[in-house]
Amino acid sequence: EDYMTAALRELDEELGITAPLQELAVVYREFPYKWITMKHFTWHFRGRSDSPIVLSDEVEEYHKFSPEEMLTLFHEHPELFTYSFAKEFAVVEEFINI
Repeated sequence: EDYMTAALRELDEELGITAPLQELAVVYREFPYKWITMKHFTWHFRGRSDSPIVLSDEVEEYHKFSPEEMLTLFHEHPELFTYSFAKEFAVVEEFINI
């Protein structure tokens, strides 16, 4: 399964929606973990859907933000986000259209 196919499947499985996706960026990072080096690829996609969200049992809750709200929240309250989210959000921030 390629990454685009997996992303489309995950959208459907976890949020119950379909949307055309655009690949934005691919990031590769290495970092130490215990006695090994973790090698981590992250694919970033953008999509838009007006379908209602139907959460799977894998998702506890979600919040909908406009691009402006997301940028403001991220920069004014970084403590609300995990370290991993902050690293990945920094990669795609330039793609957010306001």
